Amino acid sequence: MNNSSFIIYIGWLGLSDQKVAEVFFKHTYYTIIINLKRIKMNIFEAIRKDHDIQRDLLEKLIKTSGDTKQRDEIFQSLKKELQVHADAEERHYYKPLIDSDMMQDKARHGIAEHHEIDELIEKLEETDYDSSAWLKTAKDLKHKVEHHLEDEEQKFFQLSGKVLNESQKTSLATDYNSYMSSHR
Repeated sequence: MNNSSFIIYIGWLGLSDQKVAEVFFKHTYYTIIINLKRIKMNIFEAIRKDHDIQRDLLEKLIKTSGDTKQRDEIFQSLKKELQVHADAEERHYYKPLIDSDMMQDKARHGIAEHHEIDELIEKLEETDYDSSAWLKTAKDLKHKVEHHLEDEEQKFFQLSGKVLNESQKTSLATDYNSYMSSHR
């Protein structure tokens, strides 16, 4: 048998610059080259990726107890993630939609929910970690954030998908991801 080469292209989501990696697997009869090639992400995929991070942090947070280092680290990570995400989302998702009659009320509603989330975070900051009120407020925060994420993913994305063209969706994702990377 003669040696053969196979090229396999795999999409790599979320990279801002083209990245190419080659992995060589040598076998007696075959050489496999894997080329990782960039595929552009749209704004909905970019936001959904960060929503998954928030869900994970919220789930971890409510499983903590007392005035512990673990609770503090998870809370601080969640607080930062929510703050940076809200800023990026308002600049690179809601702001472009405000001018659309179809999306204006939805965009304002989303921004208002960000404010409600901020108020719950402030309440958590003012409450002792080992207080039962802290865990109740953390659960309220989890419920509020999950409601917000569900609204966006199940309602807002579908409507705004009709307002934004493909180029806008990709451009907004690039700007959104850049903002998230530089502010995390």
